[in-house]
Amino acid sequence: MNSIESKIKQLNHNINQITKKPVRIVAASKYANVDQILQAHKSGIYDFGENYCQNAILKINKLKTFNLTWHFIGSIQSNKIKTIGENFQWIQSITKIEQIETLNKYHSTKKFNICIQIALNKHEREQACLLQDTEKLLTSINKYKNIQCKGLMYLPPADISTSKLANSFQIIQDTFFHLQKKFQLDTLSMGMSGDFKIAIANGSNMIRIGKKLFEHD
Repeated sequence: MNSIESKIKQLNHNINQITKKPVRIVAASKYANVDQILQAHKSGIYDFGENYCQNAILKINKLKTFNLTWHFIGSIQSNKIKTIGENFQWIQSITKIEQIETLNKYHSTKKFNICIQIALNKHEREQACLLQDTEKLLTSINKYKNIQCKGLMYLPPADISTSKLANSFQIIQDTFFHLQKKFQLDTLSMGMSGDFKIAIANGSNMIRIGKKLFEHD
């Protein structure tokens, strides 16, 4: 059984084989306990992603003395936005302007880094901003000065084939490049434990890794 430290070393090795550009690792820690998070942190991980607000808060409170950045990467329920805003520095799963308006209502002076979670079509993912609507949403977000849209987040369907996956990642990368200068975007959050190599090869500079770090071999 490999330790979390050795898994992180192997992950960094795999990344360096694909690209020399920096890739930010967000450890998807929804099933990790506090001790595992600390092990990852001691091995150089500073970013942690959580899907479930209440479970995350318990970990965040216990780890307040450590220099960690918390990313909300799950589906956003409207009644949880205030709490998410109180506890997370990044919100990667923004899908509509109403979420931004609510976030701004409760936290009008706090600076947030967000990503727009996008989908290629309606069948791919229900809770996401459609690719063709992304520019319109970015334009609407621009008026909220405390909201910094850093980029795009993509979560492909679980049953997608490898060939279609690479094509989807390429389409997302092309969209990112198209919008990057106009909206000062710098983050393409794309790739998880099973597909991060393909994602990085298609321009991802932020990956969300859970199983590969925290599950037993």
